[in-house]
Amino acid sequence: MQTERRGSSRRQRTTWLFGIIVATSFVAIAGCVERKETIRIAPNGAVSMALEYTADPGDFDTPVAFPSPESGWVVDRRSEFDDKGKEMVILTSSRAFAPREVLPSNFAAKGDRDASLYLQFPTTIRVEQRADGTFMHFKRVYIPREWAQIEYWRDRLIGDDIKKLGDKQLVDLSIEEKARIVRAFATFELFKHMELAKSAIEKLGDRVPQDTWLRTRMILTGQYEDMDWEAFVAQFEADVSKGTVGAADVSGASADSSKTVKSNDANGEGTKDSADDATEDHAERVARYDAAAKNLLRETMQVAVAELKATANLDESQMGMLHKEFMRSQKAYDITDSLGAHSFQIKVIMPGEIVGHNGDKIDDDDGGIIWEFDGKGFRDRSFELAATAKLAGGTSGQQ
Repeated sequence: MQTERRGSSRRQRTTWLFGIIVATSFVAIAGCVERKETIRIAPNGAVSMALEYTADPGDFDTPVAFPSPESGWVVDRRSEFDDKGKEMVILTSSRAFAPREVLPSNFAAKGDRDASLYLQFPTTIRVEQRADGTFMHFKRVYIPREWAQIEYWRDRLIGDDIKKLGDKQLVDLSIEEKARIVRAFATFELFKHMELAKSAIEKLGDRVPQDTWLRTRMILTGQYEDMDWEAFVAQFEADVSKGTVGAADVSGASADSSKTVKSNDANGEGTKDSADDATEDHAERVARYDAAAKNLLRETMQVAVAELKATANLDESQMGMLHKEFMRSQKAYDITDSLGAHSFQIKVIMPGEIVGHNGDKIDDDDGGIIWEFDGKGFRDRSFELAATAKLAGGTSGQQ
């Protein structure tokens, strides 16, 4: 058993999967959240909603908005543990709505200035009187979230050749191959930030002329094009080997990467077996590369800020507005990124006879219409849930 564990850890240590290195902060910040929601509609149009979200504890610590007392929901949060001690958090929430009451379109707290950045899902119930009867129409639309504009650069810059290199062993990769991987991911991150910056600049109207932005963009891309990536990687590897890259250098690393780095004892020797030492060595290098790449991007973006301020003659107020809009664009992207790992199961139980719907199936027990999809379903496109029921007897209180 011990031999198997050491072999597994050695492979984890020697697989130079820069996709993992970058994924700790640059590519994905998301964890899987299982979202289940039941919507019950009474004949008079009253609505009750019951939600249950299940995820690892850290998966709730993202920019995504969840139901909360501040947003009008009755909320309960509990933890459950499996036989191996793994914790799962279950967030349940409920809310009731009177007939004709406006249903929520997001989970933002009242007064939240970032409400428009969160997932939007306007939901309506409409009753139609026709010669052939009374019909109730349910509709929810998940509003499109921008994604392709940035993901285009990921697809273009991180091709199959880079992904294949990520499957190789560390000992089999040359400095040149490591440099190609680092350059690909770092350049994608640069282009992502440039798209976010451009979006922020557009919010300022004509305060930043087009040629000013284009010159700034050329400076940014030029720095990465002119950089000696092999020298960057070689120097980094040398610094790590000599121990000159220490804990202070990884302070900017993501929580996902840094939290896996365990400290050694006072004598500088690990107190764990060799398998844990191997994992720790790999995790430390992941965190250090993560921090080095972030520092490089930070320095490059500082050049862009200085260029914009000088050439566009932006005052401190305008620079503050630009920074604010950039952070909003970044948050919107991070929310969309996180939502991609969420799974949705929405059940709608309506009165009367269901005459049409675009759901995936009908629950045999309660006749509820069920939709199942994930957070990629509303990237760059709307995702619509619709159902119609014919009500028995007279009119409904929902007009």
